[in-house]
Amino acid sequence: MSFDCPVGPSEIITHGVDGYLVKPEDTDAFADRLIELMRNDDLRLRMGRAAHESSRRFRMERVLPQWIELIEGGDAK
Repeated sequence: MSFDCPVGPSEIITHGVDGYLVKPEDTDAFADRLIELMRNDDLRLRMGRAAHESSRRFRMERVLPQWIELIEGGDAK
């Protein structure tokens, strides 16, 4: 769960699938979503599993070649 900042969180979190994106500075909505997750075991576990699966996109072996290509300007496949 994250505040939906202009850059970043929405590229990582799919709202309602593997987390929640809350309007920036809306602490009441943030708290409501936390309470919802604390009270709903099934939802929390489902989102947790989805977040774990989604996190595979950011494994080192996938991201590192992209960084190398960006830094070196070459073809790191």
